[in-house]
Amino acid sequence: MTMDALAEHILGVARINNVSVTSLQLQKVMFFSLKEAINRGLLDKSEIQKIYDRPFEVWRYGPVERKFTKSIKCMGLMQLQKLMESTRAIMR
Repeated sequence: MTMDALAEHILGVARINNVSVTSLQLQKVMFFSLKEAINRGLLDKSEIQKIYDRPFEVWRYGPVERKFTKSIKCMGLMQLQKLMESTRAIMR
């Protein structure tokens, strides 16, 4: 699993539960999910390093992964919604 795969999984869960997600909300969930996995020892160090393949940065409103943020800005909110819709099929 990578950061992109984690994002797709979170979007899929949000879609199944009919919850809309902004880019910032998605990145916060990604950050705190990884943090919780580390704190609880749910994943070993090598698994976390595979997922956490790009670092989060500290921004004013929360943790942000720069490459992900740029790609979301480039694709726009409509594409994020389409990604959420496509993950619905994956999660079934």
